[in-house]
Amino acid sequence: MFRFFLLFILLNLIFELHALLPVNYLIVANEEIEDYTTFNEFIEWKTTKGYQITTNFVEISATVEEIDTWVEDQYNTIDPAPEFLLILGDVDGLYPVPSQIDGFPAGPSEMVSDLVYGVIGDVTNTNRVPQIQVGRLPFQTLDEFDIMIEKTLWYERDQFISNADISYLENVLGESNNNDNYWDWRNSLVEYGMGNYFNDTAANPYTGNTNNINGIAYYYPHADTTALMQNIIDEITEGVGFYYYIGNADKFQLKFPFFTIDHLNQLQNFQKYPIVYIGG
Repeated sequence: MFRFFLLFILLNLIFELHALLPVNYLIVANEEIEDYTTFNEFIEWKTTKGYQITTNFVEISATVEEIDTWVEDQYNTIDPAPEFLLILGDVDGLYPVPSQIDGFPAGPSEMVSDLVYGVIGDVTNTNRVPQIQVGRLPFQTLDEFDIMIEKTLWYERDQFISNADISYLENVLGESNNNDNYWDWRNSLVEYGMGNYFNDTAANPYTGNTNNINGIAYYYPHADTTALMQNIIDEITEGVGFYYYIGNADKFQLKFPFFTIDHLNQLQNFQKYPIVYIGG
């Protein structure tokens, strides 16, 4: 028993020491935004949060290999190794940062992807789990960039220091789509979240306090797929902090119901931005 107690103390100490280490954060962006005011405001905020930022401003002629080499050099040099990589700019347009294309460099997927930047070493069928968490703000104009940064700063900072109603963060929306293939598997994932976490009785394991979450679940089968889509639009418009969708999707849309990019224009959730998780 005493040995287990010592092990617990040691693991807890390791966790606390790790929490004291700096978090390194890489940013790759087109050189045209280096002195842009919005970009510098974003960097200032991330630095205030405690991130140590390392930037790489690339020319329009930069290649995937050049950027990937830079990322891996930072990963192998900076201590502790970077945990995050943010790419600013679309794959084309006025502020491009290139992405992986089928066959260049070789990878397991035929889709355009930034996976190559997160995986240390060559991407193969046996080495495809990223060591760095990668995100991209794919703007093509500075107006688009301004909007993306404005929403990011609102979500992370401004909504908590204003008089905004942030009660929407207590709402969690879970949906199993209306496809009869593997419906029981999809329903079970929604049920697991609602039963164990997304309710008003589940307790935070660190504080013991209840989460007070309002879980909103849509399970298969749905009598009317069109009505289901409108229900989802209405729920997001009303405000949810987290939305997890279990079902079919591709890079253009969620399926059954077909929730497309055009449907985003119907959302009226201004300053009520959810984290969205999609699992197939």
